[in-house]
Amino acid sequence: PAHRMTIAADGSIKRRRYWQVYYRPDIYHTEQYFHDELEAQFQRSIKYHVRSDVPVGGYVSGGVDSSITSAMARDLLGESFVGFTGKYNIGPDYDESAYARAVAREKDFKLYELDITAQDFIDNIGNVIYALDAPVAGPGSFSQYMISRLAAQHRKVVLGGQGGDEIFGGYTRYLVAYFEQCIKGAIEGTAQKGAFVVTYESIIPNLTALRNYKPMLRSFWSKGLFDEPSKRYFQLINRAPGMEDCVHRDSLPAYDPYDSYERLFVAENVDKQSYLDRMTHFDFKTLLPALLQVEDRMSMAHGLESRVPFLDRELVEFAATIPASIKFKNGTMKYILRSAMSRYVPEQVMNRTDKMGFPTPFAVWAKGECRDFICDTLSTTKARQREYVDNAKVISKINGEGAFSRSLWGFFCLELWQQIFHDKANEYRERLNTV
Repeated sequence: PAHRMTIAADGSIKRRRYWQVYYRPDIYHTEQYFHDELEAQFQRSIKYHVRSDVPVGGYVSGGVDSSITSAMARDLLGESFVGFTGKYNIGPDYDESAYARAVAREKDFKLYELDITAQDFIDNIGNVIYALDAPVAGPGSFSQYMISRLAAQHRKVVLGGQGGDEIFGGYTRYLVAYFEQCIKGAIEGTAQKGAFVVTYESIIPNLTALRNYKPMLRSFWSKGLFDEPSKRYFQLINRAPGMEDCVHRDSLPAYDPYDSYERLFVAENVDKQSYLDRMTHFDFKTLLPALLQVEDRMSMAHGLESRVPFLDRELVEFAATIPASIKFKNGTMKYILRSAMSRYVPEQVMNRTDKMGFPTPFAVWAKGECRDFICDTLSTTKARQREYVDNAKVISKINGEGAFSRSLWGFFCLELWQQIFHDKANEYRERLNTV
């Protein structure tokens, strides 16, 4: 990404980077300056992103980012703006539509809602994998596919909130990482040192956001507690533990993911003093591109154009200059974004700490309504003969899968992808030969 390649007549090749985001904290301006500049920058981005020859709509998940985007777009576009949201009627952990409705009421725009069922998953997941063209790490692609299908029935262009978490620090794992380092600093007597430190005392009121993450915390703190920050963040994002025996590692090339991770985590374009910037930069360079690919493919599967105002180049560059002490003040996730945009979104949405990110209840369905479908997918003759995965062991672990774990999804997604593409390779070749 962001490189140019030149191939000369003599065959020589030159590559040159033409853009990079530099995390260099601006310590010379006040919090109010960043507050005002952020609002102005995002208003400018929204103005660019709503330019269209057709009416524009927006994804409204009930979270801060999509709510801000939709609220500001409604102010600019008037009554032509409409929103789209989805829910799963299996409990409050999978239904955030009340927050989406609150935004729609406050800003007075029409909100289209979709109830998504387990049968929808069975009927459509093959189309999802086909449109993705490759396995993906999380089941959120299915949710995105269903909402995009709904949106495409009413609009050709929609705005989304992708990017807000990565550039402003919105993932709960950032809070977990800081909390551990704060405890370490309090024990060692170094908690007040450093220009960008979140103190142990200030972070405590925000820990209610970790209520649903106790299983993850138990695993995270079971080993390596208080190790250096780079190693600890790797443990937070490492999804491999728990399903290793399902993979035939002897058949795979030797590869250490930590080496690739470390090169990005300690990159030269990031100020080494800011733990938050190192975490968000890593996610910006790795997680975000994957999320954008999913958003693009799931929307275009229905002929829908998805736009992401948070990822305007100038806004991204500006956000990289905001000190972590302001961006993540007192351990409040996306503090400066919430502060700068508070007048656009209802307080119940702006100040919520229980945002789940519209999770797909795959693990719940795997133990109930979709169990037969998933087990059948993993039990075909070819599925049981895969070179790299033991799908019989994958099936045996279904009952122990955590509600928000992605391990089972990873293997199911991989198997379905192989069935749709690899197992049908000869069929595709025959089609090509008959053209």
